[in-house]
Amino acid sequence: MAAGLGFAENAQVNLLFLMPSFGYGLFLFLSSGSAVLLVLSALTLLVWLVIGSQRSLDPSAPVSVRDGRVWLGDRRLNLFPWTWSTKVRDVVYPALFPKPSPEIDLGSIAAWAIGVTLEGEVLPSPITPKSPHAIICGQTGSGKTQLIKRMIAGFNGDVIVLDFKGGLDFQDLTSPIRLFTGDQAELAIVAISQRLESPGMPTLIVADELAEAVRNFKLVQVLESVTSKGRSLGVHFVGATQTMTGIPRAIWSNCHSRFALRADSIDRSQLGFPIQPLNPENLGYAELLDGQTKPFLFPAGPTRENRVRANPLFRAESRPWLAPGEESAPSHQTPWGRR
Repeated sequence: MAAGLGFAENAQVNLLFLMPSFGYGLFLFLSSGSAVLLVLSALTLLVWLVIGSQRSLDPSAPVSVRDGRVWLGDRRLNLFPWTWSTKVRDVVYPALFPKPSPEIDLGSIAAWAIGVTLEGEVLPSPITPKSPHAIICGQTGSGKTQLIKRMIAGFNGDVIVLDFKGGLDFQDLTSPIRLFTGDQAELAIVAISQRLESPGMPTLIVADELAEAVRNFKLVQVLESVTSKGRSLGVHFVGATQTMTGIPRAIWSNCHSRFALRADSIDRSQLGFPIQPLNPENLGYAELLDGQTKPFLFPAGPTRENRVRANPLFRAESRPWLAPGEESAPSHQTPWGRR
């Protein structure tokens, strides 16, 4: 009600400024026959009336069509869409002209891919020699471990996993890994340290529940060494955490690839994401920041329906992203060579 009264008061004030101009134009027309000022004043008044009538519209009101006219809530919009505010057009156009979003079959993507962008393009793992480290931040149950498993499947080299959830989530991996649980942290420290001290094939260090890992002072020192100098040694790092609170900057600042899975606004801001996610509730939805934000979908587990619809806000078009038989093709080129 207060907003409505404010608009009415402003309308009266603006009208007081317009009426003298219109009156003077009318006077000149009657006294000299010149209608130029009268026409300009009349057009100004008309534009003010048309635009002013849209200012009090509520963009959150439902959109409907009655008797050939567009209504927003209980207000009928005028016949000139170009006079509608941007917020009103952004609400009305998608409601009146919905564009069907494509179905994306996540179960058909190749093992080397972590997911599919909302435009329907396959997204390979970001762990490469040029982008050696990644950090994943998201609420419990958002799919962090499933995303890690996609990265492991697409990695061509040794994999060391430190899991503070007991290691059960990684038992179904077909890729060979060296798994250490939380009570085996000392053994993990030895294994990682040995890899840092001796050249070898590419190695991926994974820390699931990174906030628990950094409670161990020796372990956090080793992980800091991995993120600071691992690139030159072919040692890569992926860490997953529910919150960035307590995670040393020396670790996450060296992670060029950053993932947000239903992360809160504080963590998103710390990692460099826009504060508001585009679709924060969907399981199997994530955002990758590697210079720019890339929303994508990924398989979030065997119990989830893999065929999903892309976010219609992206105006995605249905097109194939995987050639027949490509999923099992052994000749796919990875950053480390052919698999």
